[in-house]
Amino acid sequence: MGPLPVLARRPWRAVPGVFWLLGAFGLAGVTVAAWAAGTGRSPGPARWLLLAGAGYLLLCLAMGLIAGRGLGLPGHRLWLLRQAYHLGNNLYALSLLALLWGFPRPLGRRWLLGLLLAWVLFCWANEWWGWVDLPGHDVLLQVGVLGAAAFGALGAQLLAARADPGDRALVLWLLLAQLPLLAVAMPFYFFLQDPHLALGPAALEAGLGAALLVLAGCALAVARFRLQEVERWWTETWIWLTGGALVLGLYLAVSWLLPPLVPLAPFVALAVAGWLHQPLRRLLWRLFYPGVPAPPLGEGLPHRVLEVAAAEGPAAERLWRNLLDELFQPLHMESLPPAPLSGGPAMPQVVEEGRALLVPALRGGGYRLGLPGRGTRLYGRADRELAGAVHDLVVRLAQGLEEQRRGAVRERQRILADLRQGVERRLRVLAQRCEGTPAARIVAEALQALEEVIHSTREPGAREPLVEAAGRWRAQVEERLAPRGLRLGWRVDPALEGVVLGGLDLLHLGRILQEAVSNALRHARPSRVEVALERRGGFLTLRVSNDGVVPRADEPHGLGGQGLSNMGRRARELGGVLRLEEVGGCFTVTVDVPLPAGEAARAAGPREAGEAGGEAAGAHSEVPAWAGGGREGMQP
Repeated sequence: MGPLPVLARRPWRAVPGVFWLLGAFGLAGVTVAAWAAGTGRSPGPARWLLLAGAGYLLLCLAMGLIAGRGLGLPGHRLWLLRQAYHLGNNLYALSLLALLWGFPRPLGRRWLLGLLLAWVLFCWANEWWGWVDLPGHDVLLQVGVLGAAAFGALGAQLLAARADPGDRALVLWLLLAQLPLLAVAMPFYFFLQDPHLALGPAALEAGLGAALLVLAGCALAVARFRLQEVERWWTETWIWLTGGALVLGLYLAVSWLLPPLVPLAPFVALAVAGWLHQPLRRLLWRLFYPGVPAPPLGEGLPHRVLEVAAAEGPAAERLWRNLLDELFQPLHMESLPPAPLSGGPAMPQVVEEGRALLVPALRGGGYRLGLPGRGTRLYGRADRELAGAVHDLVVRLAQGLEEQRRGAVRERQRILADLRQGVERRLRVLAQRCEGTPAARIVAEALQALEEVIHSTREPGAREPLVEAAGRWRAQVEERLAPRGLRLGWRVDPALEGVVLGGLDLLHLGRILQEAVSNALRHARPSRVEVALERRGGFLTLRVSNDGVVPRADEPHGLGGQGLSNMGRRARELGGVLRLEEVGGCFTVTVDVPLPAGEAARAAGPREAGEAGGEAAGAHSEVPAWAGGGREGMQP
């Protein structure tokens, strides 16, 4: 077989696929760099990225021509292509190094970049003129120095950004971008220099492909793409790499230490790695994130959600703000006015590259939450989903509770209608028939009590001045004491003038008063009954005293009977406590209930309004254990 002829020209259709593949790599690199620059989010770093993209394109085209047509090129053209390859390689590496040096924060000492540029130029010239025989024949040493400088710059950037979660996310993006360089590009670059390893074009394609991934990762960082998710991706990437390294290390260890098990080494490595991976993950997590706090609220979250849903009006909005603050611990929180069209953010949104979270309010508008974790991290998809789920749950629960309240109102109206049409009508007929008899008073009292229940229940939101209700109560008590010849002492604190309470609250207070008077008449022999309504701080105190003596035979019934139990239940529904005292021959029933905030301030007056909380605490410090009306652990 004779010598093979060398064609003077080679048609483009005969160019190997490696040329077109590397050309596509180069075009993709320039396109990615141009896209990042076009976002306009980091103009300065984007210029370095464009230079790196241009260098990468030149590198890929030169290597494609050398790999596809090198044997058919004249010597001087091959030399020019090699120079173009070195120029593209150096431009790519130095531009990325300059980017890492100034992004996200300028590191200073730019003269170090000048030294590295001089070093690269020296190695490039030394390769052709052979001034000094450097380790690795210039190329390997040059790449090693540039790689060490790049990771040194990344380490300095990470230290500088440790207090700023936004900058820290950018550095993590850049670190993630270097993983293909560490895992593929640099190993193949060094292996290509070994003449004993015939790796072929596949190694070249893999190395340049990894370099393209590095360029793309840096472009995503320059474009600030989804910074809020980077920390999660960073953690998941290292978990994945740890698992892969563990399997590979175990495989090599089994192959070296137990040669008979070499055929089974992959299966043994996978089995042991699966057993060790979870504990190793926990160890690495504690090592790298020692200060990660426990999730806020925890098991208390359902209770807090229900508390927000059950509240109404401004109170519900205030509780919703407090819940958001506990969930995310933002640096700050500001209210957003309702948007002209949307009425505020319809769903939670992560904005400003994860530095803020927009959360809808319960009734129009919304809130802007600053950096979470008191400024230690960025918001991510998990935060957005958590805020959306909690908001949706609160709204649905509030709607359900509102439907329940409406149903209760409808049922209350039905029962009241039955009372009016049935019981009240029969009592009025009975009162007419008993007129002039001793039973008439009892029937009249029952009818009056029924009317009070109907009035307070029919209008649960109706309110009445306390002084007016007290006048009605006085008339009822006097009517009961007069036939027995008993005296009544009645005192209403002037500070209660102007206090207005709800119908149900007044009904409970009136029933407690009537029951206390009934107990005095039933179980003692009083000559006088004293009733006092007082203000003590932010609390209303009802005191009923009598100078009678409880017979021994009646003591168990008097202290633990149904009447006292009913008084205690009503006191609890008012948020207060019931106390029983026997001092100086007088038996006293005392009920302390909190006044609503506005009524407490009105009762206190301008001078004493600030003291409303201090005086009340002592009113509940001595609750006898035998007082059935007391509520365990209650401090109103």
